[in-house]
Amino acid sequence: MTAKLGAAGARNLFDPLTIAWESLYWPGGDNFQAEGYTDGQVLNSGETIPDESPNGNDATTSQTDLTLTYAASSNVNGKPAVRGASIASGDHPSYANTLATGLTSYSVVVVWYQNTILQSFSQIVHDVFDSAVFSLIIAQDGRLGIGANSASNYTAAGTIVSGNTYGFRINFTPTQATAHLDDSEIFDSVATMATLNGVKMFIRNLTSWPFSGDLAFLGVFDGDVAAETEWPSFAQWVSSQFGATI
Repeated sequence: MTAKLGAAGARNLFDPLTIAWESLYWPGGDNFQAEGYTDGQVLNSGETIPDESPNGNDATTSQTDLTLTYAASSNVNGKPAVRGASIASGDHPSYANTLATGLTSYSVVVVWYQNTILQSFSQIVHDVFDSAVFSLIIAQDGRLGIGANSASNYTAAGTIVSGNTYGFRINFTPTQATAHLDDSEIFDSVATMATLNGVKMFIRNLTSWPFSGDLAFLGVFDGDVAAETEWPSFAQWVSSQFGATI
């Protein structure tokens, strides 16, 4: 089993899978660790980012490149993460899944460390078929961009600063999108929502806007995850594991 340790080294018994994620990509989780990836190993075609949830929504890629690696002790509080090299070339791996049933009311939770952005944007995640449905992206000047189908928003320049770890969550209903960064609301808009069909991570359209940083946690939840009974315990776990406020 994966050890779950707090920041001071004390055992933290909370299991994030107490929350019924639709899909969960967590390099510190049991399924990812069972892949046996070694520190610094390149993630390429045939190397899965497994779903930690029981739903089997593994993320896979058909591309081969040298720009994504596994960091056993990442910049996210020393915890395992997938690291982007900030460079787009050829067929940059874009890990994706397609859900068996799309979601119309859902939450996305992301914890990542921001590295220096070398190109115009750093793409973290977007809908597997259409980035207009949902997108989380960072501009080179530190603006955090949120795409939410009929509504979208960029925060002020300098919102995201390289060298820091961030916690992000967004909740969608069929008529509303509300996002928080480090537990502060940054976006709340009436919007006509489209169905989330799955997620694509680390790149936009295979050749542009590569992920720049360390991704330690990305969860998709059917509904409002912050309304779950276990959310306060999960938020404490995120703080102790990753040094992030969610």
